[in-house]
Amino acid sequence: MYSVYCYKIHCCIFFLNCICAVEFVAQIIEHSHCRVVLCSVLRDFDMYDEEKKQKKLIACITTAFEEIETAVREAEQILENAGIQRQNIVTKIIQGAKSRSDAIVEAARQENCDTIVFGRKGKSDVTSFDIGSVPWKVIHGAKEMTVWMVP
Repeated sequence: MYSVYCYKIHCCIFFLNCICAVEFVAQIIEHSHCRVVLCSVLRDFDMYDEEKKQKKLIACITTAFEEIETAVREAEQILENAGIQRQNIVTKIIQGAKSRSDAIVEAARQENCDTIVFGRKGKSDVTSFDIGSVPWKVIHGAKEMTVWMVP
């Protein structure tokens, strides 16, 4: 999941337990009235229980959700410590998305964001600018928004 910031910037920070993007945005917009949407997306792994006619809640998904909630609380604290008012921080945890990139772009549009910021977990090689498939798809899908990648 972070343009030169002005007081009207609305940004959506997408992260997977990667706080570097949050810290970067906090430094840039500290003590401003900018609005920040913290967004994380859990994919739909299509794990369906035919007997119960419902999706299975698997332990690894529950653990991932708990880790995301913890990371969101940490991100909120970082932004608040940088002087961003609590009412300007929105959290959005999207579950069951077929496409993480589509979910991120749609969430940013719904929240009227003009910037999407991604943090890196270290799975891609930034020196070769291999940023991963989700950021690339977001760049192509969010044509009216600025997309930043924070190493």
